[in-house]
Amino acid sequence: MYPKISIVMPVYNSSFYLHESIRSILNQTFDDFEFIIIDDGSTDNSLEIVKRYQDKRIKLQTLEHDYIVSLNHGMRLAKGKYIVRMDSDDKMLPERLQKQFNFMETNPEIAVSGCWFQTFGKETNIYQLETTHDAIVCNLLSGNPMCHPSVIMRADVLSSLFYKRGKDIYDKSFIYADNYEREEVVQEVFIKLWEIRKSLKEENEIDGLLFIITRNLIFNKTRKSMNELKLKETLKLAEEASNEMEQDLEAKDLALYLDKLIDLLPEKQKLTFILNKKKGLSIKEIAVIMNISEKGVARNLYLATKFLKQHFILFIIIWLYLNTKR
Repeated sequence: MYPKISIVMPVYNSSFYLHESIRSILNQTFDDFEFIIIDDGSTDNSLEIVKRYQDKRIKLQTLEHDYIVSLNHGMRLAKGKYIVRMDSDDKMLPERLQKQFNFMETNPEIAVSGCWFQTFGKETNIYQLETTHDAIVCNLLSGNPMCHPSVIMRADVLSSLFYKRGKDIYDKSFIYADNYEREEVVQEVFIKLWEIRKSLKEENEIDGLLFIITRNLIFNKTRKSMNELKLKETLKLAEEASNEMEQDLEAKDLALYLDKLIDLLPEKQKLTFILNKKKGLSIKEIAVIMNISEKGVARNLYLATKFLKQHFILFIIIWLYLNTKR
């Protein structure tokens, strides 16, 4: 009888993290699973660490070093109704499998599901990813909207989409993207944009889109420079696009929208941004006024600036979209 879940985990020189990762899986509250481990030609003692575990659920395979080949091999070995991906330097919370299994069983229309994740080590941030289909689809333009080692997938869906068509799940031509073929999702994103646009009142199209579409929607050409993008560069992008399309987007419109964005910030971030950027106060001065640490001020400023940059780029892109003849 096949297990309910197949866990697939490639391992390559992961000895520093491997014990914790394996233990977190074997100690799951849900235990009806097979644990497929593919040693991807490790040159440290990772293979020896795996062999120490005498758990019948572990199925160990060894291959020469080729990550995509090893990953595809592990996926093809999976016999479970669901496939769960795991990386050898990550840990599962004790109830992860049980919760994801229950979710997939009660939502048969869902093919792939993921979850939020928390980093550990030097950083302990919690990353709150999008949770609705539309938001996830839109986010595909800017990056992977799901944390790969958090996903659970229906094996029969993967089989119909890939194996029955003579394809592997992971494409070696996308070695650093794990089959993240951006071009295939662009059309669906724009169809979704068009559907949303048609459903809104004409006078409120831009504002409506801004709040419905995920905040991280950005085109490829802006993504690479996003972290370094400054206000003047954003204005330049808008000006270039405006000239290209013979449309006018005035600076006053952008300034007005920026003020609206500032109003959307959480109160502490909003106050920090205004005191620093509009009043010209230093981090030290702001810390005294707000009665918080300088580190807290810097964090507020970072989060506020990040939010504003992302939304500002989104505003430009949606304006371009709304002014493009279909």
